[in-house]
Amino acid sequence: MEQPRVLLVDLRQYALPPSLQYLLEENCRLRTVLWTEDIEVEVKEHTPCGIFFEFDFPDLPRLALLQKIRWMVPKIPAVMCTEEHSEALAVWALRSRVWDYFVKPVDPGQIDQTIDSLERMARGKPEGDGRVPILPAISMPLEARFRPDSRPPVGMARVADFIDRHLSRPISQKEAARLCDMNPSQFSRSFKKAFGMTFQAYLMERRLEKARRLLHNRSASVTDVCWAIGLRDISYFSRLFKRQFGTSPSEFQRAWRAECSGQVNP
Repeated sequence: MEQPRVLLVDLRQYALPPSLQYLLEENCRLRTVLWTEDIEVEVKEHTPCGIFFEFDFPDLPRLALLQKIRWMVPKIPAVMCTEEHSEALAVWALRSRVWDYFVKPVDPGQIDQTIDSLERMARGKPEGDGRVPILPAISMPLEARFRPDSRPPVGMARVADFIDRHLSRPISQKEAARLCDMNPSQFSRSFKKAFGMTFQAYLMERRLEKARRLLHNRSASVTDVCWAIGLRDISYFSRLFKRQFGTSPSEFQRAWRAECSGQVNP
């Protein structure tokens, strides 16, 4: 029996060994493409039963590409696999009609189940119990996962984009509220409804996620990164980073450099 065909779109920012590729190619006919290639052509030529999107640190251009491909080929299930995870990202995936959502490291058994389900769907067979739920186990009411119109309001999406473009400076809730023509109280309620967290919590999460990406740059010092995400107190930044990721910025950077050196010089 012919193995199912699967397309893997590599959207990672850092060229580390493609762990997802190794898991997929054991059980399917896999074609891997970079996110900068003509993916629509690859889909037509390979005719996959599913498309896997591999991320390390998702950013707006890469997430927008996933949405674009979903619009181009809505009948082909999309599976998202990411290293960086947050509840807001998982909710975004759900709203973008991603069929399955995984956080690295991925259990090989889950990948096997997903490929089996995709093959059954492509053959027009019932998928049974093989499909993994789209969201990890988080404290979200079941009915909240399926809303007729669950996309965030245009104003909130504008605010999220504004935050990502201005993380290097202070951003007040009052300033963000003006983008939506709301007063701070209305904005606070609307933002939390759209993203599941307060404005300040979301802002700090985005700052720390950017910091983690910047620390992968060998020439960036902890001080440089602290200023680049809009903070001015290095001690405060270090405490926040450790609370979020379980390690200090300097320790994180040293571990990353050691890991990269080990891969280059085994």
